[in-house]
Amino acid sequence: MELLSAAERVQRELLAISLDTPDARNAVVDLDKQLKHLQLAEKWVVAAQRVMDRLGENGSKSVRDGVLEAQDTVMWCVRADHWNGKLTASLTVLEEVVREAEVHAARSA
Repeated sequence: MELLSAAERVQRELLAISLDTPDARNAVVDLDKQLKHLQLAEKWVVAAQRVMDRLGENGSKSVRDGVLEAQDTVMWCVRADHWNGKLTASLTVLEEVVREAEVHAARSA
């Protein structure tokens, strides 16, 4: 839901830009970057939830905790509108943690 709200905010900002908007091109480029970050965040948050479901309650606690922590960090960045590299860094961590968790889930299946 928070990702959807953030995407809607970006869309509203895009719609508010007109030909008369000062520095409109740069604003559109920045909003496009934000939208791409949100799409990537959605991809990895969904992947995190999927791997958590695969791990189940019997999965390794440390692996599950790592996925949840990385997922929470990404969502915190989205809620706080931290686009200055913090979201990118947290997405990188989430991607790595999800990939590792997928290996654990495959081994325990």
